[in-house]
Amino acid sequence: MAKSLVTDAGTLYRPGAYSQYKVASSPSGLATTGVLMLVGEADAGPVYSLESDLEANAFGPDQLADVEAKYGAGPLVDAFRAATSPADDPDITGSFSSAILVKTNTSAKASGVLPAIGGGTYATLLDKSYGKGGNGIAFRSLSATAEAVPTTGAFTYIPAVDIVTYRIRSNGTAEVGTTIPANTTGQDGG
Repeated sequence: MAKSLVTDAGTLYRPGAYSQYKVASSPSGLATTGVLMLVGEADAGPVYSLESDLEANAFGPDQLADVEAKYGAGPLVDAFRAATSPADDPDITGSFSSAILVKTNTSAKASGVLPAIGGGTYATLLDKSYGKGGNGIAFRSLSATAEAVPTTGAFTYIPAVDIVTYRIRSNGTAEVGTTIPANTTGQDGG
C-alpha cells in the first residue's frame, strides 16, 4: 500500500526531492529611475506660480502622507496615489525616483482681522495653508490692550571717582571718548 503526503505544493507518493515555485511580483514602491510630473487640481496647497522653486516641490514614492498633508485631496493627490500603488504586472518593476507636483487651480488663504483700540485694524491673521480647510479655523479677541512702549526714564550716573574718562572704538575706527565729571545727570532714555 502506497503512502502519500498532501501539501500545498502537491501530493507526494514516495520520498524524494521536490521543487516548489512561487512567483512574487516586485513592489512598485521602490524607486529605480525617472522623474514623474503630475499636473492637476487639489483642495489645498498653493498654486504652482506661488512655489519658490517648482523642482523642489518633488516627492518620493514613499511620501504619500506628505502629499496629502500639503494638497489635501483631489485629482492631483489621486494621481500620486495611483502612481505609487503596486502593480500586478511583472513587467512593471520599481517606481519613479521623484514626482514633481504642479497644482493648477488657485486657492485662497483663510484670513481674519484683529481690531485695534479705538477702531480700525491692528493686524490680519492668515492661515498657513491654502484652500477650504482654513475655513474651519476660528479665533476671538478677549481683550484689546494698548501696547506700552518701554522706556528707561530719567536716571543719574554717579561715577566712583571725581572724573571718568572713557574711549570707544568701533570697527577699527579712531577712538572716540569723553570725560564725565562726578554727579552728572544723564539724558532721558525714553
